Amino acid sequence: MIPKSKQFEIEVGWGKIAGQIFGEIGTPEQPNHPILCLHGFLDNSNSFRPVASYLTKNSNYYMICIDLPGMGLSSSISDGIPYSTRFFVMAIRRVTLHFNLEKFVFLTHSFGCSISLAYSACYPDQVLGLALIDFAMKECNIELRDNLGECWKEGIEVYLKAEKFLKDKNGSKSELTYDHALKRLLESNKFIDETAAVILLERGLEFVDGTLRYSRDIRLVTGISMREYHLEFHGVYDCLFKNLSSPVMLMYATPPPFGQELFEQIMKIMNEIKMNSKSEVELIPVEGTHHFHMLKPQQTAEAVLKFLQDKFESNNNYLQTDK
Repeated sequence: MIPKSKQFEIEVGWGKIAGQIFGEIGTPEQPNHPILCLHGFLDNSNSFRPVASYLTKNSNYYMICIDLPGMGLSSSISDGIPYSTRFFVMAIRRVTLHFNLEKFVFLTHSFGCSISLAYSACYPDQVLGLALIDFAMKECNIELRDNLGECWKEGIEVYLKAEKFLKDKNGSKSELTYDHALKRLLESNKFIDETAAVILLERGLEFVDGTLRYSRDIRLVTGISMREYHLEFHGVYDCLFKNLSSPVMLMYATPPPFGQELFEQIMKIMNEIKMNSKSEVELIPVEGTHHFHMLKPQQTAEAVLKFLQDKFESNNNYLQTDK
């Protein structure tokens, strides 16, 4: 059964941040609690639709799922401006201000996990907990640090080439068809099935001047070099370890979808959070792919609800929203 959602758009300086709300928002007499959901890289808020079918059966919660800038139905940022960790964190802050969220829980996947962790470093008192789904982030290694200038150069050149590509392509007629887009997505993303691909394409494609196009910003594919993004993310680590105090649950896919080396790097990050912050860290293995939350939504929802119950409801700290 497809859960109903309420669509929203938040006006911003470069266009809009789009998203959808699953579940009913409570009333002053019967309040419930927000879960802010951030999707993975080049995905969109529809990736949480399967799990919303189960999670929102519990009327204590509702889900605010956004399309990150440059993805889904959200606007791409202005020409000439690169994406960055701080930009994404600022975008999330705009969302929390729009909905007047004083306290909330994060539910995030992959790329969205790094953004939610960075946000929590900046606003630790606002984030009550983090439920992370198969966090994927390469470690900042010595080679990158020693060649930062080369890394910046590579990112700048690739980004400028992407801008030129977009400029040259402007006005040209797209020959993309839905069947081709579906086939291409299934070939490039081995972690989803056709049902999940169809769900993602609902917000991953758009009609522009009567032709079908991908809604994502091609500049995101270049990064301004994803290697540089990894460097930038690791720059918040000291702040993250000092400030993070909310409980963290990481559900991770087994076997590791990106290999043992990356898995060990993620486990190292989680251990550092556990050792250098006030956060409790819980690790839950889930047999499945990187997108198990789309393929095993009931199991994912049950783990999230148990996390909320164990950390808040049973401790008489039921996601209090009072200051």
